[in-house]
Amino acid sequence: MKSDTKLPPQPALPTDDSLDEGLDLRETLGVILGRWPWVVASALLGIAAANLYLFLTPPTFVTDAFVQVESNQNNARVAFTQLTDAVGKDVPVSAEVEILRSRFVLGKVVDKLGLDIQAYAKRMPVLGDAFARRHTGPGFGQAPFWLRSFNKREYGWGGERVTVTGLEVPEQLIGSLFYLTKLSKEQFSVVDAEGKLVISGTVGQRLVVPINGGEFSIF
Repeated sequence: MKSDTKLPPQPALPTDDSLDEGLDLRETLGVILGRWPWVVASALLGIAAANLYLFLTPPTFVTDAFVQVESNQNNARVAFTQLTDAVGKDVPVSAEVEILRSRFVLGKVVDKLGLDIQAYAKRMPVLGDAFARRHTGPGFGQAPFWLRSFNKREYGWGGERVTVTGLEVPEQLIGSLFYLTKLSKEQFSVVDAEGKLVISGTVGQRLVVPINGGEFSIF
């Protein structure tokens, strides 16, 4: 049995001549040249935006580390073996990795390096960090002349260094901001986010003061 169904006619493919007629390079080039100020302005704007992004974005550093797992019985391995029902004499490598990531190990690293305390200079919003990173040489950095009208006394422009070895606050104040101000070569003060004086003293001495039902300690 034959079917009388007919397929619809297929559209004709464009020829090379029709393609040439649809794209006129001279006309396209003429349009671009006729609006060359806009083209140049767009290019300059793109370059300026890219340079501004590179200027403001802090550099990112990446490092890799290799850990060699040995078969000797160290304290961490013995403790892990006693707390688990692992079968066999050797603890698998994945378990060793989990030990390195454990709160017990990382907590000691954080405490030893003071990674739970962030102390940094107060900067001008947006531009301050970028200029401070580029400060070189002795002394403190100065605000660029075209930003001096917006500068404030508490803004740092590079060269500032502060080391807070220990900082203890009541539990309800964890994560709060405190501002440390240099009063003289050896004297400083600490105020809270509302500008209220918390403590003042001498550099190199541990200071303790009662606050919010607990103790504020800084060293």
